[in-house]
Amino acid sequence: IVELLDHQHEVVRKKAVMALHRLHIVQPGSLAALTDKLRKVLCDKDPAVMGASLHVLHMLIEEQPAAFKDLVPSFVSILKQITEHRLPSSFDYHRMPAPWIQIKLLKVLASLGAADQSTSNHMYEVLYDVLKRADTGINIGFAIIYECVRTVTAIYPNVQLMESAANHISRFVSSENHNLKYLGIKSLASIVQVNPKYALEHQLVVVECMEDPDETLKRKTLDLLFKMTNANNVMFVVDKLVHHLG
Repeated sequence: IVELLDHQHEVVRKKAVMALHRLHIVQPGSLAALTDKLRKVLCDKDPAVMGASLHVLHMLIEEQPAAFKDLVPSFVSILKQITEHRLPSSFDYHRMPAPWIQIKLLKVLASLGAADQSTSNHMYEVLYDVLKRADTGINIGFAIIYECVRTVTAIYPNVQLMESAANHISRFVSSENHNLKYLGIKSLASIVQVNPKYALEHQLVVVECMEDPDETLKRKTLDLLFKMTNANNVMFVVDKLVHHLG
């Protein structure tokens, strides 16, 4: 399988990477001696092969993030190229450039930037750009924004980026779509865990979700309000809750 990583046909190289990924799932630790080979695959000239390598690399990174910190510039560069539409149009989905690869890269960056300011500093600019470019009003764009917000809240916090994430997510909460509302509440909850102030300005929109007929959404909203409540807004929140109960 390892020899096929250098095969002349990209489909064969991609299948070889997928086989190694499956091998690692079945037998963890079996790829320990192949780290250099897998790093090389990340630079494959074919985007499909590169995209396939992200899955196995992500698993290895989650197990030992420190060993792959040096790849952050490469991951950031790839994500930047994708958002700038430099990949072939065959990777587009509803005119969104390679969304599945974008989402996987965001997951990878989240694992590498956790509690690491130095590493996270390399990510802020591209994450801000991802949020901006994904805001197209279509479902796949919403999926990328949601994953990007998860990454923003997982890495070392940045004030401007956190505010931008909260603003994007607030539009989810005010949407008529129940699924978007749910994702919005869930995302704001993760933002509140980092710092409640980033979600406080959206508390009016959050409170309105208590009027939604969806019981699951109302439970999530109640949990978020509990996390958002402080000495300054407790009267407002309690009044709204009492009104809702009435």
